Amino acid sequence: MEKKSRILYIYKMLSEQTDDTHYLTIAQIIEQLKILEIGATRKTVSLDIEQLQEFGLDIQCIKSTQNRYFIKREFSLPELKMLADGAGASRFITQEQSEELIQKLTKLTSNHNARALSRQIYLSNRIMRTGKFTV
Repeated sequence: MEKKSRILYIYKMLSEQTDDTHYLTIAQIIEQLKILEIGATRKTVSLDIEQLQEFGLDIQCIKSTQNRYFIKREFSLPELKMLADGAGASRFITQEQSEELIQKLTKLTSNHNARALSRQIYLSNRIMRTGKFTV
C-alpha cells in the first residue's frame, strides 16, 4: 500500500510545487515523504519518477550533482495570465463565474505561479467590439 501512495504523493508534490523555474530534488522529495511517514530511498523515488514518465507525465530532469525535477506545463505563465485577465474583464460572465474560472486556471500551474493569476482586474464601462476591449 505504501508504494502506491508514495508514487501518488510524488506526483502531487511535483504537480503543486514545480514548474520551469521551481524544481525538486530527490532529497527534497524524500524529506517531504518522511514528513508524511512514507519511507523512500533515492532508488525508489527515481523508479517512481520513471514510472510517472512512462505513464505519460512530462516530468523533466535537469542533470547535475543533485538532479532537479519539474513538470513541464501545457500553458506558460504569460498564457495563463492572459486567460485570467480575459476572464476577469469579460462582460459575459458574472464576477463569481470569473473567479471560479480563474481558480480553475490556477490548477494548471504550480503554487508559485498560481498567486500571480489571482490579481484583481478592474475595468469600468467595458464594451466588446470587434474582438477588442474599449475602456
